[in-house]
Amino acid sequence: AVAKSWVIQSPEGKVYKINNLSLWARENEAILPSSAKLFAAGMRDIKRSEQGKKKRGSLQYKGWLLLSWSEENEARKRKE
Repeated sequence: AVAKSWVIQSPEGKVYKINNLSLWARENEAILPSSAKLFAAGMRDIKRSEQGKKKRGSLQYKGWLLLSWSEENEARKRKE
């Protein structure tokens, strides 16, 4: 699977631009409210909710917000 780009916001308001959510979560697990795996799953659930793919959706994960996402890896597009 190709890594996608994500823009998320912490409960403190800090914005992170990420090109591989799972990798970023593993590398930054110390600042996350749960394990890297659960955090990444929570962010993906927000995305599915916003796409209308979940009946009972969520808009945040333990205070973290998904501001936007792209199906393309933004870092890869810049290199081309």
